[in-house]
Amino acid sequence: QMAEIERCKNNWQGVIEILSEPNKKLPRADILLRIAEAQKKLGNESEYHLSLEQADNLLKQEESSGSFGHQRDRIKLLLERNASGDLQEALKRVNSEIKIRNDLETLLIASEVEIKNKNWEKAKKYLTKAENSGVNDPKLFYFQGLIEEAIGNKEQAKKNYNKALKVNPYFDPDNVKYIKNFLG
Repeated sequence: QMAEIERCKNNWQGVIEILSEPNKKLPRADILLRIAEAQKKLGNESEYHLSLEQADNLLKQEESSGSFGHQRDRIKLLLERNASGDLQEALKRVNSEIKIRNDLETLLIASEVEIKNKNWEKAKKYLTKAENSGVNDPKLFYFQGLIEEAIGNKEQAKKNYNKALKVNPYFDPDNVKYIKNFLG
């Protein structure tokens, strides 16, 4: 929670400081992914890659021991790393995961994978399902805006981007910056 507040304020060093202690006690892939994001924002490329590698190793250990529930972290890692073949692997994994889980986080991850794959219709399907559940999530509206922008519907993109900012004007520093640039 505290790390998320620091993230929204673009205090990347604060994110690292808050997350490093719990990660030392019990390393977790999701924490390492957040640390990696912060390292990347600070321009610490070697630490960024190290955190991604540590997250990857943890996920491999968990997968090999038969642990359940880390598929979304694996997909997030693949999207973040963005190496050759990662998008195809993320697509394969998300198609499997969406059959098991239909919660907001999974639907948003699935839509993000499909957006990166430029499969607008499939991404829209996931987002519509999430929206129909009654959630009011800025990332949902941000993704809807990205799709509308990509297919040339600028007015609808503006509406969705404005909804995202209305729900939480600080939800993600990069996305908020992108939206503000788009809106002028």
